[in-house]
Amino acid sequence: MLQGLFFLSLFFITLIGIVLLGGPDSIDSITNYNSPERVDARRKITKQMAEFLSKNPEILALGLDKSSPPRPAVSTPPPPASAPFQPMSLFMQGEQVHFESLTDLDKWVYAKTKAAPLELIEHLETGIDPDIKFELLKRVAEIDPSPIVKEKVLDSVIREGSRQFKNPAPASQDFAQKYFNFYLENEENPEKGKNRIDEILNPRQ
Repeated sequence: MLQGLFFLSLFFITLIGIVLLGGPDSIDSITNYNSPERVDARRKITKQMAEFLSKNPEILALGLDKSSPPRPAVSTPPPPASAPFQPMSLFMQGEQVHFESLTDLDKWVYAKTKAAPLELIEHLETGIDPDIKFELLKRVAEIDPSPIVKEKVLDSVIREGSRQFKNPAPASQDFAQKYFNFYLENEENPEKGKNRIDEILNPRQ
């Protein structure tokens, strides 16, 4: 498309030059090439071409390098840096566990998942912030990708998504969407995933 625009632009620039120089007959005239009128006309054409190309840099780039498309003039800003980890405490499996860093939390989740993943998932069912719970469930699934653990994680994900969906608060609706998206992305049976989500979104009366 840009290549077509490039040649079309050259056509219009040439047409402008013909008009300013006095028509086709003037092009064939060499005797008056250095006359003040012809010099002034050529200057006007050059100025118009410069103005046109400055407003359409992609055409100039295409003309110079046809092997690759021009880069966009505006680059995408880098994503904002993640918020620093805040020390946190979780009451899990009958104990209060404190984490000073994300590394501490990850080590704890890794050890618990390797020892008893299904028990850990069960303890994540209640009393956990939905945002933290989402990250923990996702991490458990990464550490132990076995089918039984994956199924347990997805069951927990769909239950939490359903709980959040029933709350009309905007934050809860955002959490519900996050949980539902994770479920659909990881459910190997698309038909099953669709049916489970439909049952939550459109419950039978």
